[in-house]
This record gives sequence, C-alpha cells and structure tokens, in this order.
Amino acid sequence: MDLMGDWAMVWHGLAWSLVLVVWGVWSFACWLAQLVVGWDGWRQGGDWAAHVPEIPVPEWLAAMLGLEWVQALRSALVEWGPELQGWLQSWPDLGAIASGLVTTVWVVGTVVLVLVGLALSAFIAFLRRASAAAKRPG
Repeated sequence: MDLMGDWAMVWHGLAWSLVLVVWGVWSFACWLAQLVVGWDGWRQGGDWAAHVPEIPVPEWLAAMLGLEWVQALRSALVEWGPELQGWLQSWPDLGAIASGLVTTVWVVGTVVLVLVGLALSAFIAFLRRASAAAKRPG
C-alpha cells in the first residue's frame, strides 16, 4: 500500500485542517487582543479595575471555556492592567488605531498561514510524484 499515492488527498486534507485550526486560534487571539486594547475602560481613569467584570464575554465562549477560565482571564487582565493602561494612555488615541493595527496583524498572519498551507500542499504533491516515479520500472 502506497501511503503517499493512495492517501495523497487525505494528507492534503490533514495539512489544510491543521492550517484551519491554527487560523482559528490566530483569529481568536486577534479578536481577544482587539477587544482588550479597544476597551473603553482603559480611558476611564484609575478605577478601570472595577470595570473589568463588565468586559463582554459572548455566552457561547463562556460556555465553551467555563467560568473558571473566564475568571482567570479577568484576573490576569487586572494583574497586567497597570502596565497596559500606561502603555495605552501614552499614545494619543490608540483606541482609534488599535482596530486597524490588530486587523492588519490578523491579515498578515492569515496570508502567512495560507502560504504555509500552499507550501504543505506543494510538498505533499512533490512526495506523491516522487513516490510514483520511484515505483515505475526502468
């Protein structure tokens, strides 16, 4: 049984499935970064930590992650908050450009992931052709 020739489409599917999973994690991280950086609570002054529980978490995400994980994220945000708030307030209006920056970073990462998927597909096709050439007599 030739694992490369007979199973080439399966390997392509696995490669693109891996790219899709990484893209999903990448998209979630960028969405979370945009949510945190663009949050209006940073501009509310010194009492921002009291507003951390008000950060909206979609119900589907809270159900998927669990309440403990959401609370751990909020605790980490309170811990990192002073540094993040100082950084955000040092820029004139980072909230206005944060969305564009995060979107640009997301697009660049998505393009890189698509290129990785194409490279994996090309490598799988090369291995399939090399395997078929090695089987030919002569």
